[in-house]
Amino acid sequence: MAVITVTNDNFEQEVLAAKLPVIRDFWADWCGPCKAQHPVLMQAAEEACDVKFCKVNIDDDPQLAD
Repeated sequence: MAVITVTNDNFEQEVLAAKLPVIRDFWADWCGPCKAQHPVLMQAAEEACDVKFCKVNIDDDPQLAD
């Protein structure tokens, strides 16, 4: 399953109205642990068919991280 980029504009549709459980990855370009975790999440997203994976850039949409 593809990883979907979530923003304030599509949060309700992609997360709140999702029919599957959603794993949200809150990340930032400057975050070393975020970069280290990225390949693991990408692999999990490819292998999982019963979970939706979404990414939220906290610098672009800080209100979603709150």
